[in-house]
Amino acid sequence: HNLSLAGMSTHPTDIEVHWIDSNHSSYSIDIGEVMGSTAADIGPVDLSELTGNWTGDVVTLWLEFTSDTHYASPATDVRIGWVKLTE
Repeated sequence: HNLSLAGMSTHPTDIEVHWIDSNHSSYSIDIGEVMGSTAADIGPVDLSELTGNWTGDVVTLWLEFTSDTHYASPATDVRIGWVKLTE
């Protein structure tokens, strides 16, 4: 339920987590963190607390990085050092 990661991006980016659980339900959440140009650790973020509707086991999980709405550049390079998902 807890997501942690380390990374950086050339421009500020919002981090969204998407997943499908064992009940075939799809979810997504903006974790409320912005990745910036300085490498940093993010989290742990409690996904169950953010969504309030975590059910079943995660069978598919992916991250989406989108340009922060306050920044106009559509092209952003993202570098991820590690990702950790724990109970």
